[in-house]
Amino acid sequence: MRTCATVSALAAAALAVCEAAPAKPSTRTSLVLVRDGRPASSIILAKEATRAAQFAAYELQWHLRKLTDAEVPIVREGEPVTGTRLLVGDTAATAALGLKSDRLYSQEYLVRFLPDTLVLLGRDKDDRGAVTYEPTPDAAALATWPSIWDEQGTMYAVYDFLERYCSVRWLNPTETGMDCPQTKTLTVTGSELRRKPFFRYRFAAYPSSESYDAYTGLWPADTDGFKQWETAAYPALHKQFPEPGRYNLAKRGQVQLFRYRMREGGEKCVGNHSLYGYYKRFWEKDASTPDAFVEKHADWFAQGYEGTPPQMCYTSPGLIGQVAQDARDYFDGKGLNPWSLQPVKDRNDVWGENYFCVEPMDNSQFCRCPRCQALLTPQSEFDPFFSNGRHSDYFFHFVNEVAKELRKTHPDKWIVTLAYMSHAEHPQRVKLGPNVAVQYCFACNRLNYDRASYEHEVDLLNEWATKEKGRPLYLWLYYTFPVEIANGGKFHCFPGFFAHAVGEQFKLFEKCGIRGMFHCGYGQEVEAYLTYRLMDDPSLDVDKLLDEYFRRLYGSAADPMKRLYLAIERTYSTPTNYPEAIATARKEKHHHQTEELAWGWLGTEKRMEAFGKLLQEAESAARTEVEKHRVALFEKGTWDYMVAGRQSYLEHLRAKYGSVGTPLRVPFNLGAPLKGDATKLVRNDSAVLFGWRSANGERTRRSVEARLLTDGKFLYVQCEEKMNPATLKANKDAFAGDHWDLLIAGQRDRPFREISVGPRGACVAREHGADKGAAPTPCAVGAAVVSDTAGKDRWRVSLALPLDKLLPGGVQPGATVCLNVARRAPGSDDQPVWVPTFGDFRDPTRLRELVLESADAVPADMPSEAELQELDSRALIGRWAGGDQPDSSDRSEGTVRDSSPNHLNGKRTNGALLAKDNGRTVLRFDDKRGQYVDFGNPPAANLSVPLTLTAWVKYEQSETWYPALFGKGYEQSGAYSLHVRPGLTLWFELDGDDGTRHCYNPTDLSLTPGAWCHVAATYAGAVMRVYVNGREAGTGKETTLALRKTIEPLRIGWLGSYGYFNGSMRDVAIYARAMSAGEVFARYRAGRAAP
Repeated sequence: MRTCATVSALAAAALAVCEAAPAKPSTRTSLVLVRDGRPASSIILAKEATRAAQFAAYELQWHLRKLTDAEVPIVREGEPVTGTRLLVGDTAATAALGLKSDRLYSQEYLVRFLPDTLVLLGRDKDDRGAVTYEPTPDAAALATWPSIWDEQGTMYAVYDFLERYCSVRWLNPTETGMDCPQTKTLTVTGSELRRKPFFRYRFAAYPSSESYDAYTGLWPADTDGFKQWETAAYPALHKQFPEPGRYNLAKRGQVQLFRYRMREGGEKCVGNHSLYGYYKRFWEKDASTPDAFVEKHADWFAQGYEGTPPQMCYTSPGLIGQVAQDARDYFDGKGLNPWSLQPVKDRNDVWGENYFCVEPMDNSQFCRCPRCQALLTPQSEFDPFFSNGRHSDYFFHFVNEVAKELRKTHPDKWIVTLAYMSHAEHPQRVKLGPNVAVQYCFACNRLNYDRASYEHEVDLLNEWATKEKGRPLYLWLYYTFPVEIANGGKFHCFPGFFAHAVGEQFKLFEKCGIRGMFHCGYGQEVEAYLTYRLMDDPSLDVDKLLDEYFRRLYGSAADPMKRLYLAIERTYSTPTNYPEAIATARKEKHHHQTEELAWGWLGTEKRMEAFGKLLQEAESAARTEVEKHRVALFEKGTWDYMVAGRQSYLEHLRAKYGSVGTPLRVPFNLGAPLKGDATKLVRNDSAVLFGWRSANGERTRRSVEARLLTDGKFLYVQCEEKMNPATLKANKDAFAGDHWDLLIAGQRDRPFREISVGPRGACVAREHGADKGAAPTPCAVGAAVVSDTAGKDRWRVSLALPLDKLLPGGVQPGATVCLNVARRAPGSDDQPVWVPTFGDFRDPTRLRELVLESADAVPADMPSEAELQELDSRALIGRWAGGDQPDSSDRSEGTVRDSSPNHLNGKRTNGALLAKDNGRTVLRFDDKRGQYVDFGNPPAANLSVPLTLTAWVKYEQSETWYPALFGKGYEQSGAYSLHVRPGLTLWFELDGDDGTRHCYNPTDLSLTPGAWCHVAATYAGAVMRVYVNGREAGTGKETTLALRKTIEPLRIGWLGSYGYFNGSMRDVAIYARAMSAGEVFARYRAGRAAP
């Protein structure tokens, strides 16, 4: 049972004065319902009242008892009545007053105050079955309750009366979630109210009501956190019903009552992916539903795919006819449930009484037949947004054809479809039929921080509303984010509180004439409450609703609890709290939460500390046991989830960065001699240390990197930060001011050396001996140091460290040393390190091994220049952007010519460029625009063993996961490919004709971000090999395979899945032979030396 808390005098006073503006001027009347704890009224029902009216009467009686402790009797017409008459539903008395429910519109209701009489009347379904009312019902009782999709205007009248005139609030469905001010005398004053919920379709949560909390909460239902919260939220229910099955029924009833009271329901109009059942009916027999199979109609399914097609052929006359017939059968009582393929007993169990949904599968892999392709909407340039119009004309054409057939036999029924994903935009050429309703999928409605995507989808909604005035428009809203993303990614999200965005959106929905909405996800509690209220009346002020919510729920603790909510909301909703791409509203795909965004950017240590203090303030402010309990529920349901999320993030960081990494190769200098001058170090020739983090693995706001190179005599080190050097703080003690801190050892143990360099070039070296308890001692390392602060935007320190003095006994070329580097800024909370230490930076076990290349790293079997030229065309399959291409600086589609005899010319897609870089022709790709080159599926691209993939690449770092270089398909659809992994190492994949994936990812060499690097991958039939800048990475992977033949196209810059490449490529080539290590190095050296 719910607890009714006594609230402030202000709330109690509202009992006498709270009322709505009347629909028309009339006399205000005061009615006494309870006096001095005794009933002063009677609830009157017709002898054969509707099910909704009966339920409304029981609900009125129950709430009056909660308000006053008095049991106001329910009597049927003809029985003795005492006190004020409370006429619930149609009665002879209401008819005598000239009030009849059949004169009200759908979902409309009336509250009228008359002398000695209160009328609570609404449009109800004509169902006179008896109701068994019990707030914790069993299955038999639940079966007598109305459906939320039944007409139940009388129930709405009662709930509105309790809310407006009795000051009852239902804030959440838990046992302490209702607030009703208690009084011994209840007097209500009003005149007349006639209205209906503003939105006719209000679907908050599709799971059964006992799962509502899991649907709206943060904790997944199967976690201990959720179970602890639920135990605390429903203690009496757990005690009364210890058996789980009976508990679930009782909770279902209790939550169902909350949903009734919040007026969820109305006229059902569901849209969802409706055609998956066709695979079991018309593609092949499924063991789970063998009787559903009719016969195979391969021509109804998408053409141009191997295996099971991902979509239907939406120009197939047979498919159009079948879907139209399914719609007729549905409305004629002979339809099939699209998922279970069982007969539909009640249309409100599926799409709704008057609607039949037509919606494709949840992907954009549409049919490739000429008829279908001809209907695609021309795209002038790449659209990065999830919601676009690429397939709008195509799919709405299909919807129209089905609707046209249905209208011939059922002119009063509707086809409903989604405006979703690649058909979210209003069609350009297709005019929708008169019996088509549209449910717009506002996929970004909870990504209000991602302004580019959010505003784009608002624009699309406004376009639908403007161009389709009078057409039924509905919404699919995604309150499911960010929780769904977090659950899928196995992390805790930062709570997506967005109350004020909810308020703004409902003003928009009202303006656009939206009829109703389905919620995919419905959390969290504040948003759920606001949305219920705004679905009923979008004119309500969000700030006033928030004031009411926190005051009525938390009482004395309202102020700190509201400030805590608003602080979390601001953090989540403010774009500048996010990475640059979001903060600057860059036009890209949706930016959903990641664990790094959630706890590295939003739920930072400082913010969590501030949030925690507000919660402590609320706990101290709470006075009554109910207030304390409600604050504790927030702590269990939200705060504990957040704390666990941040802790889990830190643990994941330790797991991700806890390894110091595999040995890293330090290249031997092949350029101009440095002669001990580290300022001459060429970044492109060096090993670049990037990806710096805090000591515990969190992100850094600083832009830092280090570079390493050796020439057999020195270890050259450059450390650089992009910053204003005028802000540097120098100190005579190099360790006391801004400085770079290097730890170097011959092993991951003591002894080790520490070198510090400050802004003015002050350099201090000291030795940490084998005795951990001994103080470090000064040592001489012979470092030549230059600290460059002359620039306006960087601080660069260059060190030349003689190998013979680097460590005691010296270091030989080809040897292994261990290193870590930190950027120190005393007093700052942002002091990044190259290898996170998760503790003391001077922990030698956290040093990463470096292998110093020697001069013999250069292969001895390199071909001569003449031999290299002869090899250049031997078994060449294709070469692109090799210096003979015309320049093109426009963003239009164009050709990329193959200079091989095979003439495998490709098409630049989404504005990929042919441009000039230092006089060379290059391909330039912007991953945010989805750019790539497509060569189709020419026979020459279906390779056999052996093979070589080679290119020069300049990769510009971005957030794209696993950017592709080039290849033919990937994973299950692939043959051969090259990718870049997060550490900028190369991933070489060959896919066997037996379906086995053969993957090789050596990690001792990586690309240099923003620099031209030569890459190659070879396979001669026994060993997969990868090369970076002429050097073999790793030692190869032994494997035997026959390459798969696939219909996937050959592409550069994207492989059909995972990420797009960001940057430039040139001299991309494929050979039907395996290059030797010497040839690979020679090609690197030749390409490096070329202008």
